[in-house]
Amino acid sequence: MPIVNTRKMLQEAQREHYAVGAFNVENMEFVQAVVEAAEELQSPVMLATSVNTLKYGIPELFYSMVEACAEKVSVPVAIHLDHGESYLDIMSVVRGGYKSVMFDGSKKPYIENLNETMKITELCHYFDISVEGELGAIGGKPGAPKDPELLYTRPSTAADFVEKTNVDSRLG
Repeated sequence: MPIVNTRKMLQEAQREHYAVGAFNVENMEFVQAVVEAAEELQSPVMLATSVNTLKYGIPELFYSMVEACAEKVSVPVAIHLDHGESYLDIMSVVRGGYKSVMFDGSKKPYIENLNETMKITELCHYFDISVEGELGAIGGKPGAPKDPELLYTRPSTAADFVEKTNVDSRLG
C-alpha cells in the first residue's frame, strides 16, 4: 500500500474509535519491525523521525525505506517528522517526500509560534501534507517552565491556535 497522509488516517481512526500507534524509527531495522508488526496486527501505523535522526540519514533515505516496506503490506503506513523546530526542518522533509510533519514552536512566544505554524501549514497543505502544531510545555523535562501559568495551555489559546493555523491534528 502506498504511504498515506496522516490526516486521512487519523480521521478514519476517530470515526471508527480506535487509536493509531506512532513510533520513532532510527534505522532500517526499526522501520521493518514496526511495519511488520502493524501488518501482523492489521493496524495502521505512523513512523516518525526526529530532527536528530535526520542528522544520521537524510529524509529521502528514510522515506525510501518506509515506502519500500509500506508497499509490501495491506495496512496504511504514514511517515512523519516529529518535533521539527524550524521552517528549514519542515522544508527538508517536504522535499524528501514526507506526508506529515509536526512543527514544534512551543519554545517561541505565542505570536511567533502562531505565525510560523500558519506559514508552515499553508505550505504543507499546498502539497497535501498533514501538519501537527504544538503549544505549551511538558512538565518535568529539562528547560520546562516552573510557573504553572507558563506550563499549561489555556483551552481558549488552543482554540485560537487551531482556528488561525488550520493544523490537522485536532479533534472534530
